[in-house]
Amino acid sequence: MNYIYDHVRQPDFVTKDIVDRAFEHVEKKKPHPFLNDVRFATFQDGLSVQMLHVGPYDNALKVLK
Repeated sequence: MNYIYDHVRQPDFVTKDIVDRAFEHVEKKKPHPFLNDVRFATFQDGLSVQMLHVGPYDNALKVLK
């Protein structure tokens, strides 16, 4: 199976404990088969850019070139 990895930046006040409690709530209220594949982690990255693409998704890759 191929996986897609994505990173979603969280504010500094979001801790592992908060994420664990949220996951427990979701598991009880509305389970999802991919919930166990989600991870909360920190990582160090190098230079990066944050962009906002406005327009159709079909043109999104053009923004990166």
